[in-house]
Amino acid sequence: MPQIFISYRSGDESFAAVTLDRLLCERFGADAVFRDARSIPPATDYATVLWGRLDRSDLVIVVIGPRWHLDAHGGNRLRDESDPVRREVAFALRKGVPVLPVLVGDAVMPAATDLPEDIRTLPGRQYRRMRAATADVDAQRVVTDVTALLEFRRAATVAVLRAPASLAAPVRRVAAGCGLSGFVLSHEDGVLRLTQPGDAHARAVAVGLTGALDALLRDVPDAVPLRIAMDHATSADGALRLLDDPAFDTVLRRMSSARLVLVLSDALHRLAIRPGGGINKAAYTRFATAAGPAAWAHVPGRPGLPGLPDGTAHTAHRAGHGDPGGHGDPGGHHDPGGHDGDGGGHHNVVEVNHGRAVLARDIYGDVILGDRVDGGQR
Repeated sequence: MPQIFISYRSGDESFAAVTLDRLLCERFGADAVFRDARSIPPATDYATVLWGRLDRSDLVIVVIGPRWHLDAHGGNRLRDESDPVRREVAFALRKGVPVLPVLVGDAVMPAATDLPEDIRTLPGRQYRRMRAATADVDAQRVVTDVTALLEFRRAATVAVLRAPASLAAPVRRVAAGCGLSGFVLSHEDGVLRLTQPGDAHARAVAVGLTGALDALLRDVPDAVPLRIAMDHATSADGALRLLDDPAFDTVLRRMSSARLVLVLSDALHRLAIRPGGGINKAAYTRFATAAGPAAWAHVPGRPGLPGLPDGTAHTAHRAGHGDPGGHGDPGGHHDPGGHDGDGGGHHNVVEVNHGRAVLARDIYGDVILGDRVDGGQR
């Protein structure tokens, strides 16, 4: 299920946000669309729900009326770093999700020079316009645009691990030390989730972050192996499925003395590991998950993990055996997963079905100026 977030300012032609909400709910379902006045239940923590839903959003609509950037005295309220609307837009722009401005009535898009640096790229986004007299017709055009945009959702590298919330700050530090930027880190139900938008830092997450976390755990005596799953997709669902896959339990039992056990999806392995470039590919072992799709297990410092579940596992890229994934290395073995050659490292992102979404309680990362996201009522 796609997730759509409507950012707007109360009292500034908010009928447009209400109309968009109604028609988007008709098209995608109420659970897929977030508008704070409708979507946040009474007596719940406002900031937790709002920033958690924004973190999971696939597209953000920014409703801009004539007073969107003005305070009660006519000043530019967007200059205030704590302004919630500014923070929502800045978050979306940094996270890399599509941002669709919708101008209401005769509202004019503020010039880039009148906007703070973190939202200065907003005027470069193609906008749509709504007018009160034709609100439903105009909003329906926006729904059509949104439907098309969601067909091209941006993939991200996602890492999920079983860990207490106290590990969030150390993970954030080591992630920044690995050169990651624009990432989001959240915690819910005993699971830490790191989301790094785009492809550029996939290897830094899969290799750099894994190694840094393994080094971090050297100072933790008698710790049980840290359980980490990673994927490259348009949602965290695939990584969460890997984390809970029964085959992971078998891997953990075999590696009980390890500090950290990593399972990678085949999509992320194709993107970050298979091209090589100084990576010991033999240290990643392909195996069949209980759910069916192939995955790759890795323990830092181990040469490989033979004998994994379902009798289908084998260590990748052994000398003289070529690439078991069938991606053009010598040996010519067929890929059990049925994949064709990857054409020199190019990969296909497979659309995953959206299931249970993780609600972020604490969000960290430089996407919000390095501070905990605390939101705020408008």
